[in-house]
Amino acid sequence: MGKILRYSIFYAMMFGALGGYKITTHLQNNQQRPAAVARADTNEHLTAEQAARLAQIDREIENIRFYVWHERDLNKGRIQIARLYIEQSYIDLANRQQYLRNATAELNSAGPDEHFRFHSDSQYVRDYFEVKFELANLHFAARDPASALAVYQSIIDELGNNDVRLAQQIHDYSVPGYSNRARLELAWVHIRTGDLRTARPLLEQVQSWASSEASSSDFTLYWRDENVKDLHFLEAKALLGLGAIAFQENDFTTATGHYAAVLSFDEAGQHEGFMDLGLEAILQTMHLCLQTSADLPEARDRLETALPWDRINQHQDLMSSLGFRSGVPHSDPAALWNGLIIGMRSATLTQEQQEELKALEILTEISLGSNIFK
Repeated sequence: MGKILRYSIFYAMMFGALGGYKITTHLQNNQQRPAAVARADTNEHLTAEQAARLAQIDREIENIRFYVWHERDLNKGRIQIARLYIEQSYIDLANRQQYLRNATAELNSAGPDEHFRFHSDSQYVRDYFEVKFELANLHFAARDPASALAVYQSIIDELGNNDVRLAQQIHDYSVPGYSNRARLELAWVHIRTGDLRTARPLLEQVQSWASSEASSSDFTLYWRDENVKDLHFLEAKALLGLGAIAFQENDFTTATGHYAAVLSFDEAGQHEGFMDLGLEAILQTMHLCLQTSADLPEARDRLETALPWDRINQHQDLMSSLGFRSGVPHSDPAALWNGLIIGMRSATLTQEQQEELKALEILTEISLGSNIFK
């Protein structure tokens, strides 16, 4: 009887401790919860399907908050919650800023700390940083560059902290990939806010690292969980940024040199590569030719010699998307210029690129005095 009593007391204490831990963890999880997003004033702007999905996400967030037990699961849960807030920000644009603030609060709570000193789940590390990148992108899309810069800088700072790397068990060879990706995005925010002096060294650092890393052996790239295509993308986007800086400085030779370098990558002309960067390089070169020329005929002549058209003609996917069956007619400046504008209309462009193309059409028609693209 005494033994049974002792076991009963032991199990009561054990389950009581576990229950107390669950309750304590749940309470800690709710102590600094982000403010709920009030949608009453904006429901009329949502479809029934959108409102239903928002409500479903609210329930998913509450379930994650309630059912996590251990600190490790708690931090993973915070990352999941941040993702859900980000999804809500895509649905309910009127309240996007509040959702992003909530996502930021969750990520700050899930950041590296002493609880993860022996954490060995590399997927957690990937998820944590991927959500931060998406969050920063959305901050910028919501016209909040200061918040975007802060998130990108926090990634660089965390990866540069030895204690953080130890806590997260982030291997040294993984740091440059994340850091340079953050530097690249950081630089582009600086470009778009006019801080070219800050952007330039960041882009040069990314371009140099990506170029050097891409020449590593296949085994080294495999070990570092990298691939040549992604490294070429980083280098090409850095080159586009350097070209944009030279463009704003009216440095025709330097800018077109960077744009030509972008188009030298095979992936710049492939559907499965980064053809959007190739199209951007062509569009920006055309704008630059107009900006630095006295008239349209001079701009057309400059375009003919500005880019490596023989190399570009080897990009079959790019040529197909522009409607050129036998390559661009670069020996005829007028046909090249007009053909590119017409071809760009059928290509898959971003909203920003469509606006750039429309501006080119208008400037060309003004110069010619006729509506040739109607």
